[in-house]
Amino acid sequence: MEQDKVLIYGINQQAQQLFYLLSEDRAAETCGFVVDEGYKKEDWLLGKKVYEFEEMKKLFSAEEYQIVLSFGYKNMVKNREEKFLKCKKNGYRLFTYISKKAMVYAEAVGEGSIIYPGVFLAPFTKVGEGCFLENGVSIAHHSCCGSFCFFAPNAVVCGGTEIGDYCFLGANSVVTNGLKLSKRTLVSAGAKLSKDTVEGSVCFPAIGKITTERVPEEYTLRRKKQEKEDEEIMGQILNGYKNFGGGM
Repeated sequence: MEQDKVLIYGINQQAQQLFYLLSEDRAAETCGFVVDEGYKKEDWLLGKKVYEFEEMKKLFSAEEYQIVLSFGYKNMVKNREEKFLKCKKNGYRLFTYISKKAMVYAEAVGEGSIIYPGVFLAPFTKVGEGCFLENGVSIAHHSCCGSFCFFAPNAVVCGGTEIGDYCFLGANSVVTNGLKLSKRTLVSAGAKLSKDTVEGSVCFPAIGKITTERVPEEYTLRRKKQEKEDEEIMGQILNGYKNFGGGM
């Protein structure tokens, strides 16, 4: 059976992980990486050529090739939506990746969504377009998720929950059953959410405090520190992948 042909939009660490996973699963043939104009730093990545978007359009037809979105949670996942719409405007389909090592019984998974290994989607669940579910995420029965949401590792959503667009659930966060999360809700790493939210809510860790006010500076600094630590850990993991495209 012939594999789908794809180009990975982005050259970040998520893009490199996706290249590895797509190859490992034989889910698609990666034909190169794509960046926006002015962001091309190297000609090659993991043995594949890097193209600027306009160059890619001339070389790879929208009828034959699909785009994989590597963009994650920055700007409350709006970056994923912007790139999604840019690709659609130019006639490209967005590739939906569901790992062979995920347990997916969902009624629907939207176009361009990414489902990593170890994810569990129970029966009667739905996931919208352009979502990103990292390893260990669990979404229980009769829950539905809007579009362009990001679920960090081991985030848990209990049954009958409704999640709006552009929501972010941090690592090891828990959303209890039957809740309604309005769009742009942020549930921080390790937080437990047990009440409905309004648009733009932030649920802090440990105490589960919810606020729609400006996020305190100390919390912002703590989150930036955690992001830096996460990037360092990811870099160590990717050291094992760096030669994958060139004959590991």
